[in-house]
Amino acid sequence: MTDVRIYYKENRQLYLQKNEDEYEIQVKKCFPWTHPLEYLSLRDVEDNEVFLVENLTQLDTDSRKNLAEYLKKSDYIHEIVKVVEVIEDVELRNYQIATQGGDRSIQTRLDDWPNVQEDGAVIIQDLNGDLFRISSPDKLDQKSKELLSTYIS
Repeated sequence: MTDVRIYYKENRQLYLQKNEDEYEIQVKKCFPWTHPLEYLSLRDVEDNEVFLVENLTQLDTDSRKNLAEYLKKSDYIHEIVKVVEVIEDVELRNYQIATQGGDRSIQTRLDDWPNVQEDGAVIIQDLNGDLFRISSPDKLDQKSKELLSTYIS
């Protein structure tokens, strides 16, 4: 664990305490964006990096919770609950999906494959840069699993 603390103040801004220094911070995700909870650049109000979080596990429980809350508010990742159809077209892959927020159509380039995370979750980034996540692919219905089986191993 690293000797930093991330917390909110009464003004509802996120702060980082590192040794004796305190910074009001913003969080910027670093590449690769397909790992939304890794490589987070914590930056002060002048946009200087004051700390790099390589993985949330390096933080204490309260800091992890506060950072996760901040990320949830600032960057929404759509949770896919069903894959209805996948059609490959000229240079594009078209997905008809159901998310927790409703039915959606998304497109990716044919060369852009879903990314399987270490925890088994699947991340799909569409042409607009929006992220879609399947937390537990094994819990999808049989048709969804069959449709995805071509694109994930």
